[in-house]
Amino acid sequence: MRARICAALFLFLPLLSACSTSSEAAATGQVTLRIGDQGRSVELPLRLSGQLDNLPYRVEFSQFASGPLVNQAIQAGAIDYGSMGDTPAMFAQASGLPVSVVSVSRTDGPGYTLVARPGSGVRTVADLRGKKVAYSKNTANHGFLLRVLDQRGLTQKDVSPVDVPLQNVGNVLESGRSTRPRCRRRPGSGISRTTRTPSS
Repeated sequence: MRARICAALFLFLPLLSACSTSSEAAATGQVTLRIGDQGRSVELPLRLSGQLDNLPYRVEFSQFASGPLVNQAIQAGAIDYGSMGDTPAMFAQASGLPVSVVSVSRTDGPGYTLVARPGSGVRTVADLRGKKVAYSKNTANHGFLLRVLDQRGLTQKDVSPVDVPLQNVGNVLESGRSTRPRCRRRPGSGISRTTRTPSS
């Protein structure tokens, strides 16, 4: 299967090649490739390009809210192949999961945006010292935060981290539990924005 997909990183169990290359099993429809996806970023390009049509095996997609959840599914044997950001991929290998990185993509321009509540006094990354910062542990935005802090001479110990699920980051900011999270918000949301890339 040729896969030209727009996602950050893909991991698969070494078993996959063994279980999906049996022509006899594929011919009888017994082989199923189970893919862990996020936001349908893998499924949609494959489906819209027609690359899922007329395959000699079945493909099942499961949607997850973050890379660490994809790792958990891999560890539990629930999926064969998963997409995630660089940070959870590194954690997967560091924790000894039997996976390999088989594909990488890069994003041109900023991939994450730092946003702050109006009136918080946060205008620059240096202003984060002593502030509550929302993030999702072991995800790509966690890695992004660490890199940005490091570039300003700060560490995670210089802020008060608030670990929340990715889908709740915006709500946490609005509730006042956090001064500044990493998330994407549309202009006009009443939240001031500071865009940073790992090199800026």
